[in-house]
Amino acid sequence: MKCSHIAKIGIPLALGLLLLLGSVHPATADDQGQIQCSLTLSPASGPAPLTTNASGACSGGKRLKLTLAWGDGSHSATSSKNNIHAQHTYASPGSYTAVLTAQDSQGNSGKAAQAVNASKHKSRPPDCQFSVTPTAGNAPLQVSGQGSCSAPDGNLASTSIAWGDGATSAGDSGTHTYQQAGTFIATLTGTDTTGAQGSASQKITVAGPANRPPTCSLSLSNSAGTAPVAVSAAANCSDPEGALTRVLLDFGDGFYAGTANASHTYGAAGTFVVSAIAFDQAGNASNPAQQTVTVSAPASIYAGIANGQVAQYDKLGNRLSVQDSRLGGSMTGMAFDAVGKLYATAFTAATVASFANGAFAGTFGSQYNCKPESIAFDSAGNAYVGQAGCSHALLKFDAYGNLITSYPVATEETGSDWIDIAPDGCTIFYASEGKSILRYNVCTRQQLPAFSTALTKALSLRILPDGGVVMANLTNLMRLDSAGRVVTTYDAPGEDCWAALTLDDDGASFWAADYCTSDIARFELASPSPVMQFKSGTAANTVFGVVVRPASGAPTPAGPFVASSAQATVSAGQSASYSLTFSPAGAASGQTFSFSCANLPANSDCSFSPASVAASSAGASTTLTINTQRATAALLPFPWTRYAFALLLPSGLPLLLAASPCRRSRRSRRILALAAFLLLLVLLACGGGGGSSSPAPATPTSAPTGSGTTPSGSYTVIVRATSGNLQSSTPVTLVVQ
Repeated sequence: MKCSHIAKIGIPLALGLLLLLGSVHPATADDQGQIQCSLTLSPASGPAPLTTNASGACSGGKRLKLTLAWGDGSHSATSSKNNIHAQHTYASPGSYTAVLTAQDSQGNSGKAAQAVNASKHKSRPPDCQFSVTPTAGNAPLQVSGQGSCSAPDGNLASTSIAWGDGATSAGDSGTHTYQQAGTFIATLTGTDTTGAQGSASQKITVAGPANRPPTCSLSLSNSAGTAPVAVSAAANCSDPEGALTRVLLDFGDGFYAGTANASHTYGAAGTFVVSAIAFDQAGNASNPAQQTVTVSAPASIYAGIANGQVAQYDKLGNRLSVQDSRLGGSMTGMAFDAVGKLYATAFTAATVASFANGAFAGTFGSQYNCKPESIAFDSAGNAYVGQAGCSHALLKFDAYGNLITSYPVATEETGSDWIDIAPDGCTIFYASEGKSILRYNVCTRQQLPAFSTALTKALSLRILPDGGVVMANLTNLMRLDSAGRVVTTYDAPGEDCWAALTLDDDGASFWAADYCTSDIARFELASPSPVMQFKSGTAANTVFGVVVRPASGAPTPAGPFVASSAQATVSAGQSASYSLTFSPAGAASGQTFSFSCANLPANSDCSFSPASVAASSAGASTTLTINTQRATAALLPFPWTRYAFALLLPSGLPLLLAASPCRRSRRSRRILALAAFLLLLVLLACGGGGGSSSPAPATPTSAPTGSGTTPSGSYTVIVRATSGNLQSSTPVTLVVQ
């Protein structure tokens, strides 16, 4: 067949086939009618019981009737419209087919179907655990969240953390910083592959920004030296909020100051840590700013020699240095105060010299009569000076050199030459170059019975811890027991002028100086012969006194002890009060502490309320009262004799003139009257007016007396809390106007 004939036949045939295929309906439509339907169920799957919503529609045909069969045997839904909407619950698990059927009045029909799957179990959401640390604090607060999630009925798809302040982070763990104050809920959420979600939450409370603690730096004027070492501490402290309340300086040896600047003298060897701590209104304390002070042991032995000098030696007898007072003459008795400052009586110059850091520091006290020979300090810082000549009186000074009073002690060959203070602080043992060791109670102002009368020539003495005495007896040295009986006699060949002695800091020996040879020897208390002896290096007849610097260590610090306000200003006769707080530390807690004060000015006293406390970890407090005095006019000395002569002379002058012979010339009477007038002027000039411009007699025989009034000035009083070897101390300033 020709191609043209094929074309004529094939083309109509292909068109006919296309028309035939186009007339075939899909599975959802009736082949004989022109009705088309669609059906949707939502959800089409889920755990039983599964409730689903059906939506169907059909088109084509006339006057359609729609029937929706659910496929589970339940009653079908119908509609006489072209669409249908119905809800149905599949109560039992299974796979179902919902079928929508449409039929018109001509018998044409159409269909649409939808598969439904009702599973046996409901899908459980993920299970999550979540914790945050910390859960509270001050902004800016950084927290760390730790969590985990698991999906019981599927695979975990994702996790995330919502921090509650708008910030989120992926994963189940992380860190976050809250910049503002508030209450926030941080939530960890887990989502599984079915879309189910589980979560866990944590509450975080953020307060405002924290009150930051103060900060301090510390500088010291000195950090090392040989005792005594004076150190000035300066703390530079600040508070970020500007609310600094106080600064505490701890010098490491039990001495505290409640100020940013303070000075302290270390009298004992050791290594001490100085600390500065600041406090703010919120109660925050700074980290301690610290510096170390190293104090080495001093030269041990000091000898008073000629030309107003004091020589230093080590315990091997090597001379180390010479300190010159520039006062000339003999230097006799010597003693150290509580901070290791050396004092020496300038016997010839009639004064007392002080030495600090190896150099002359000036004179101490005034109103000496003549020949001050020895000096001793009590625990309150007062100094007692024995005088060999003139009035022979024992003088008492405050720590600043103000005369407090004098004591008219009994004497023998000279005056109150060499003295020492008993542990009771009241009994003074002294020698007067006679046969006795004499005693006087300065607290009751009573002369006591002699301690001993068994000596040849009593010179320098020292009281032993057992209540006995070791004594320089010129030709030998003696130890007496507490009853005054001689128990040991000490001597060395060629030494016959034992005049001075001092106890060694080992508690078992003493040192003695021979005036004639200027030799110095050391004796064990238990042995009559010296264990060592050396030449002082100065000429014969020039060693007048000897002393050993105490080497006792510093007390154990008991904890901060400070005054809330460390300065008070009063007029003489008024009282000053200070509030002190004591914060025991370590072994001090639970101990009973008593309070005392030292370095009070003359004519003043102190008291505490309470006088002692049982220290607890909560701390304790006491009130210090310092009473000053002002002497009344009735107590002031009055020159009655001089005023009596001054008043009687004018009235007696006419009698004197009247008694003159009548024959005496007018010129003679004028001369007599002039002489009487001049005598009146002399009496008035010599004291009738109470002035003090006239020089004192060269060798006064009457003892000086104190004024009875607390002298004006600024005084540093040391306040102590003590329990055994536990001690804390602090300074307060008293200004007397």
